[in-house]
Order: sequence, then structure tokens, then C-alpha cells
Amino acid sequence: MTIIIEGPDGAGKTTLVQELQDHFPEMEIHARFCTSKGGPIPNLAEAVYKDAKGRPSNFIYDRHPLLSEYIYNTAIPTRSIRPDFLSDAMGRLRLRVARHALTVFCLPPFNEVKKNTERDAEDQMPGVVENIFDIYQQYCMHKIMWPGRQVGFDYTQHQMSWEGLNYALFSTKGKLWKDRK
Repeated sequence: MTIIIEGPDGAGKTTLVQELQDHFPEMEIHARFCTSKGGPIPNLAEAVYKDAKGRPSNFIYDRHPLLSEYIYNTAIPTRSIRPDFLSDAMGRLRLRVARHALTVFCLPPFNEVKKNTERDAEDQMPGVVENIFDIYQQYCMHKIMWPGRQVGFDYTQHQMSWEGLNYALFSTKGKLWKDRK
């Protein structure tokens, strides 16, 4: 199974990734396509294509560009969506990834996210702190529109969120889990 952890900066994604890795040690944490401060890797579209064209894997992603690129590049006015992310081919990859993954949207209350991003402002990409409300709203909208299996997670309600996540993980295991060869 592929698990994608998504959400705005300051939403608890990296902590949840580590927690999931502790529960599922057979799953690898995928190398990040983007860092909080440095932005996306060079040749991002090519890397996404190579990653997604293979058979589904047992990875945990701390964000995936087929979600986050659309959010950050529309919420931050100084950025724009790269043309290759607007192609039909990228749309098909997005559906493929959605079909083979459980996506966890980390969305604690907005005030928590705002407090965390302001506290860690020096570790954020330019434009994130100033536009965190728009980024948060984009994630709320994309959670509703995401074509694949998904579940919400709120670290401020950890017990209840973990139970919902646990249910989603085990109810999809037979449908999404792929044995490694």
C-alpha cells in the first residue's frame, strides 16, 4: 500500500510519517520531492512520472507533488503551476496514484497551523507564512475533490484521529496492499 501524508506546513505531517513508520516498519519513507525551505527538486515532473509509472509500492510519502504542487502554486501569488503539471499525462498519473494510495489529510484547526508556521517561519519557503490561510483552504478543498481513498487526521485529537486512520488503513489493506517481489 502507498500512504500519502498531505497537509499544510505546521499540520503534523512529519510526526505522523514517523509514527506510521513505527507501526509499519516494512514500509519505506519515500525521498521527498520538495523540502519546506528549498522547494521542489530539479526536474520534478520527470521524477514524479518515473515514480508513478512503476507498479504500486509500499512507500509512505511526506507530501506528494500530484497534490501539493497544485495547492502551493495556486495559493502563493508569486508562484504558478508548471505547464507539465497541467498536461493530460499528469492528470492520468494523478488518477493512478489516487487509485493505489490511501491519502491522509492532516488538517488540525487552522489556528494551530498558523501558530506552528509562524513559530517556524525561518524554516518555511518564501510566501508560506503570509499565505497559510489560502494554503489551508486549498487543502480543505482538495480533500473533498481527491479522487482516491482518503482520511482526515487532526493531531490535536490524536486518539480519535488515530482510530479513524487505523480503520482506514486496515479496511483498505486488502484493496491497496501490494506484496513486494
